[in-house]
Amino acid sequence: KEDKVPFLLEAMNDATFGGFSRKTLCCFMAGTGIGKTLIMTSLTTDYIKSGYNVLYITLEMEEKRIALRADANLMDIPIGDFGRCENGKHVVSIDDLVEKFENIKNNKKLGRLIIKEFPTGTINSLQIRAIIKELKQKQKFKADVIIVDYINLMNSSRVSAKTANTYNVIKSIAEELRGIAVEENSIIITATQTNRDGIGGNEVALDKVSESAGLPHTTDFFCGLFQTEEQREHGIYILKILKNRFAGNVNKKIAMGVDYNFMRFYQLNTEEQDNIIENDNIDTDIETSTPEFRRRRTRR
Repeated sequence: KEDKVPFLLEAMNDATFGGFSRKTLCCFMAGTGIGKTLIMTSLTTDYIKSGYNVLYITLEMEEKRIALRADANLMDIPIGDFGRCENGKHVVSIDDLVEKFENIKNNKKLGRLIIKEFPTGTINSLQIRAIIKELKQKQKFKADVIIVDYINLMNSSRVSAKTANTYNVIKSIAEELRGIAVEENSIIITATQTNRDGIGGNEVALDKVSESAGLPHTTDFFCGLFQTEEQREHGIYILKILKNRFAGNVNKKIAMGVDYNFMRFYQLNTEEQDNIIENDNIDTDIETSTPEFRRRRTRR
């Protein structure tokens, strides 16, 4: 039996036969500003809630911004309310923050999260190995999931960008990361951009991968994210599975809801998913199909 790390999103469990397997490299692809970091931070918090340890390596967004998204999700506090004042008073009091943090800290069922920030283009797989080794020795931390945000901002330890083209460089980085996943019995999740043709598009495919087609060739799971302007307004994402070694579900589309206040993806019911997938734009019936969907929209 495969050693799986399940999702809190049942639609993703169904598509992968129970979650990502350990010793694998998985990648999400999206255009600029669509939500690559959003889905990775949402998955990070889901894994922590399920008791798994996560190492988050960010090469783009500041470490504190990643931590803030996790805090908003775990504490159920809208991300815009942290530090915000109205009429001279904090919207969320320091006492409330401390109480929520202590409850999280004392919850022995939660996994641990360690975030490491590096400047763009400054690390390779050898440095990631060194980080993993140091965390094991000094903090007794063993990552079940390693997230690299994102792969195109790394260097290869074997191939120089000065002498090789981007196809070979990115493919080499992907192979090195997958090697770490095998060594550590972990899942590595990363992301990549779409190319120029995919920017602003309402559909994704493997020919929309930027820089290197060698990346999807190496990964075990490759999934594109996209949304129309109307879907963005309603907090809807479409995930399209483009490669899937865990199951036979390829070119399968999954509709997911997103709550931007708490930076989390959530499960839509079957009827909502079917309606969204069947129509290019959100049908008016979807807005009022369930009380849960109405509640989330109102809170946003």
